[in-house]
Amino acid sequence: MNIEQLKALAGLCISVPLSRSIAEVEQAGEAILELLDGIAELEDMNAQLREQNTAVDQACADLERELEAVRKDAEWRSIDTAPDSMSEVVVVRFVNSDGEECHEFDYKEDGCWIRWHEHAEHVEVIGGHGVSYTPPYVHWMPLPPAPDAAKEQG
Repeated sequence: MNIEQLKALAGLCISVPLSRSIAEVEQAGEAILELLDGIAELEDMNAQLREQNTAVDQACADLERELEAVRKDAEWRSIDTAPDSMSEVVVVRFVNSDGEECHEFDYKEDGCWIRWHEHAEHVEVIGGHGVSYTPPYVHWMPLPPAPDAAKEQG
């Protein structure tokens, strides 16, 4: 900067009234306070969002555990694990004499598979020989819950 520029700058500084400078400082101070209030609000919002994220993360973890339980229920289980008595119909899996995989609905009472037992009695009555009352089942799986009728109509 040369001397003429410095004189011009000094003249500008001297020509600004003192009252105006104080007003500008007060205005800048108010703007800073507003910014600080805004930062405080943002920090509060950030804390609330963190709490909500924690709640969402917990809900997701709960849903994942429920989904895993449902997946386990939807897997084939060895027939040896079937309870001796079950009030609900299940799906059973076996391979027939032609080597084809078959599925049936059945349930157990007092250790007997009821539908298979009825089938074996019917075959014996019509003259079948060597009928086995022990079904060829190798796996079983519980049925999923029935859909909620109210939701379906919804």
